[in-house]
Formats: sequence, structure tokens, C-alpha cells
Amino acid sequence: MISFLRNKQVKRKLFALSCLCFVAVLIIPAFALDSWPIKRLKVLGVKTMPSTTVLHYLALQPPFTITPTKATFLLKKLYHSGLFADINLSYLPNTLVVQVSERPIIVSCKISGNTAIATDKLTTILNEAGLAEGQRYDAAILTGVINGLNTYYRSLGYYSASVNSQIKQISSERVALTLIVHEGQIAKINKIQIIGNHQFSERTLIKQLPISTSGLFTFLTQTDRYTPDKLTASSDSLSNFYLNHGYLQVNISHVTAKMNEAKTSVAVSFTLSEGKQYYLAYYKLRGQHIIANKVLEGLIKLPAGMLCARQAIVASEQAITDEFGKQGYLYVTVAVIPHFIANTNKVWLEFVIKPGHQVYVNHIAFVGNHRTNDQALRRESQQFESSIADLSLLNTAKHHLSLLPFMKDVQMNIAPVTDHDDLVNVIYTITEDSSAQASITASYSMTDGFGLGLGLNQKNFFGTGNALGVNFNENRYEKYYNISYSEPYYTIGGVSRDVNIYVSRVNPAGANLTNSYTSNDFGGSVVYGVPLNKAITVIQRAYVGLGYENILLHLTNNPSKQIIAFVAQHGRHFAQLNLRAGITSDSRDKAIFPNSGIVQKTFVDWFLPLASSSLNYYQLSYDGKTYYPIVNGFIATAHAALTYGNGVSGI
Repeated sequence: MISFLRNKQVKRKLFALSCLCFVAVLIIPAFALDSWPIKRLKVLGVKTMPSTTVLHYLALQPPFTITPTKATFLLKKLYHSGLFADINLSYLPNTLVVQVSERPIIVSCKISGNTAIATDKLTTILNEAGLAEGQRYDAAILTGVINGLNTYYRSLGYYSASVNSQIKQISSERVALTLIVHEGQIAKINKIQIIGNHQFSERTLIKQLPISTSGLFTFLTQTDRYTPDKLTASSDSLSNFYLNHGYLQVNISHVTAKMNEAKTSVAVSFTLSEGKQYYLAYYKLRGQHIIANKVLEGLIKLPAGMLCARQAIVASEQAITDEFGKQGYLYVTVAVIPHFIANTNKVWLEFVIKPGHQVYVNHIAFVGNHRTNDQALRRESQQFESSIADLSLLNTAKHHLSLLPFMKDVQMNIAPVTDHDDLVNVIYTITEDSSAQASITASYSMTDGFGLGLGLNQKNFFGTGNALGVNFNENRYEKYYNISYSEPYYTIGGVSRDVNIYVSRVNPAGANLTNSYTSNDFGGSVVYGVPLNKAITVIQRAYVGLGYENILLHLTNNPSKQIIAFVAQHGRHFAQLNLRAGITSDSRDKAIFPNSGIVQKTFVDWFLPLASSSLNYYQLSYDGKTYYPIVNGFIATAHAALTYGNGVSGI
């Protein structure tokens, strides 16, 4: 019998195989030296699967010829299926024998001891690795998963954590898998020491670090948890603090973290040398500028004699980069080289500018917009294809896309076109939020009693970027119906239009306020918004609109004296024209779950009478909300809403 050994052993035993082939040739002259005819396939060793499964992966139909190379290929195909722990191919006259040993089936998969990582998340990790109920058990895959989980726990600060597995043999074909987690305690920083500081106190320097010892709020900030990444970030923060105060030659020579035997407590130390504090003597521009020196010098905010602070240098460097980017030089490099003047605390800076080549935009593409029309996204960009790339326009488009109320995230990638060094493709990868919101609300108050609300709001109507809202609210005091439709691009130039129609009925008696009257109202408005500023950081709009309001009072059998006096002076029917004007400003980084920025709205409404008995009054309103990042993803918000109204002509 001639056997084909698996995988890498084939090459190492070709000589022996050739000898056996030679013997076969002597015995059966019809056989070739390096191939064997196969007329039948025979499968041995299968227990929980039919033989046809093995034949399916082989994908061979006799008659055919087998060679050592083909045998190696067949072995790889069977191993890649993940179904078998051992495979052997052997040859009988005209027959290829496939001997397999199946991997056992996992009949149960349990996880115990975990709290820091949710069971659902661990289960997902196991499922994605193929370690789930009904799957074949592979010890090598399990070992890789366990090693990965141990690393992940260390990244969370659990240095004493260990993840192990228990395999229980139910039968020769079935096993039960249990993942046993021992998390232990989080490694926390109990001491921070800074050595070599003279100009700043240790307390001041520690405040600059993203780490801290345990305190009152560290259970929220988690700054007392130790990880190597936090240690690296702390070293960078310490260095940046000195650089921003003019210590351009600061050197952090040693960063150490000593952990106790239980791996639950860490002492951190930084050893540094501060060097001199430097002031700017002057600066020079060098390189192929393209842009006039006078323009570039206006971008560099570094007057002679100022403290040579890193953030000011970086800001000037970025300003130069942005200016070149506006003119299509996306690959510009600006290197700032400090030259220290001997025996002084002064330095002069050399700005070395290499603009590279000017590039054009070949194509602007959007990826991930499954519900939004391409046109609704493309209109946010002022950059034209086949024109010179303008980095400020590209970044502005990214910001505007992020402020769409149905966008979770927007990423921009600028990719060079193959074989065209003067062309780039711009790809915006977007993540959409659910744009349709159907709501049913129920409420109760001592005044209004039980309330019911129904609403259907579509922020991205049929993928156009327009918004449609239909809402209804009812309680004992009021019934209110509203339909609104908003078009952010009513014109190509970006003028928006908001249309609003409402109907309401107010019954104060239902809220036990007064049984003197009821009020039937209806009205509508059309408001246009004109863009004032479309900078990268802030978007401003001016609004002007016209509305109509119609109010009809119905008096009861026993109206109060105040109502009688009011009706006698002003009547029961009021028709007003609403002149509306306002301005808005939005500097948020994105519309959904913003991390920073301020959104402000200021409006004035003047209600002009259309009949002599109607009212004449005005209303001022302000609404502002600010977002400020704190630590670890926590965002502080402040909201202010102010309204003031008064009558005109003493009303």
C-alpha cells in the first residue's frame, strides 16, 4: 500500500514515495511513476456525519488521477473545513482511501466568573470564533480566544485576571465547554512621583496627567486605573506641558510602573530634566513657497520676544498647511526646526515648506448611505469634481454632513488615484441613524389629568433630507394637531423653507381652571432661512417668515368678570399676522450625541392685527444649549430658554 502523508510531510518523503512508485511500476506496468489512477473513493472514520460530507469537500468524481501535489491539495481542503482533527490518505488498487477523525461537537457552552465583560459580549466572541453549541470543537482556536481575552482584561486594568477553559467529554463525539473567568481586582495607581522638576511643583505637574490616584470621583472617571497606554499618554502630556511653557529641551528619561505581587496596586514615576525656558528671537521661511511670503508671515502668530510655546508653533504650522490645502496642495509638509542661540535662552525657528504637487478631485463618493439619496448628501459639498482640491471645502462638507439630524458618524478619506499623482478621490463614509420616529406617549398631571400623544416624525423623508412631522396631543385642557414640513435646500443656494400648520382646542374647565370659555385656534406659517456663514466650525442662518393665527372664543353660560371685560374690549374673534425673524448659530461637532459646541436660536415674533378687534403684541425668545467634554466620554450640557412678551400700544 502506498500512503500519502499529510501537509508538509509530503515534500520530505518524496524520495520514499518515488521508490514505492517504482515498485508499483514493476508490479503494475500500466501505472505512471508519479500518479495513480483512481476509480473509487472510500471514506473511513466518520461517525456523526455521512460519508457524502467528506466527498463534498473533496469535490472529486472518479475516475481521476492522483498525484502527490493533488494529495496535498485535498488534505488542505479537508483541514480547512474545520470538521476533522486528523486526516490520512492512502492508496489501494484503483481506490483512494480517506481516513478521518472527526472533531467533537460542542453540546453546551457556558461562561462563569465574569462581571467586567458582559456575558453577551463573551458569547459573541466565542460564536464569531466558531466555539458555539453545535459547532466543532477546535483546541487551537480556543487557545487563541483565551489568549486574546487575557490581553483584553489587561487592557481594562485587570492584571490579575485569568481566563481558562474546562472541556468535559460527554462521549467520543461530544464535549461540553466551560469558560472560567477569574477577574480579580483592578490594578489601581496608588502613587505618582515626578523626579527632576524644579520650575513646577509636583502637584501642578500631576494635574496635567490623564491618570491620578484614587479619589472621590475616580469610580466615574477611572483615571486611577493603570494601563500601559495611559502611562504613555501621561508621558506625552507631561512633555507637552513643558513644551507649551517654552522648555523646548525637556527630556523624560525614565517612566516606570512598579506593580505589587497581587497585581492590584501600581506606583508610577517619571524622571525628567527640564532644560532652559526659551523665548523666540525671530523666524525664517525656507523652501518652495508658491504662496507669497507676506501671506505666510501673516499666518504665523509668533512675534519676537514671546515665550516659545509649542501650541503657538503648532498653530502656525497648521495655518500654513491649511492655506496650502485651500489651493490644492494636500501633500504639503511643514517642518519647524529650532535653532538654539548659544549662551542665551533664545531660539530662532526655521519653517521648511515643501508643498508637493497640486492635486485635483477626480471623484467624490459616499459610502454607507442606504436610506439617503446621493443628492441629499452631495449638496452639502461646495467642492466640485475635476477642479482643484480645496481642503477647507472638503472639511466643511464633512462638518455639514455631521450636522444632518439623521447622521451618526461621518469619516472622510482622501485617496490618490492609481497612476495619476495629480488626482485624488474623496470618500465620505457615513453611518446613518434611524430617521423615522413613531411615538406614543401617555402622561398624567394634577392639572391636566391623563394625556395621550401620537406622533410620526420622519427626519429624512424618502431619503431626500427633508423632514415631515405629524403630531397629536390630547388631555383635559387641550387638543392639539400639527403638521410640519421642512426643506433645508428649498433652493440650490441653500435657502431653507419650513411650513407649519396647526389646529387646537383649549378648554380650561377640563383642568379645573375656569369654566368661562373655550378657545378654537388654527394657523400656519412659512419661514425661510438664509445661510450667512458656512465656516468649518460654525454655521449661521438668518430666518424670516410669515404666519397666520385665528382664534375664536366661545363663552359659557357663566363667564367670569375678567372674561366679560376682555371680550368687551377686544372681542371674541382674533386674526393676527405673525411676522417672524431670527438668527441661529450652530458650532456642534455633530447633530446626534454631540461632544462639543453650542447651538443658539434667537427669534422675535410680532403679531399684527388683521381686524380692529384683534390683538397687537410681540414676543422675544432665546434658546441655547452648550456641550462640553469632561473625561472618558462624559459630556456636560447646559440649556437656557428665555421668553418675553408684551403688548403694543398699551395692550
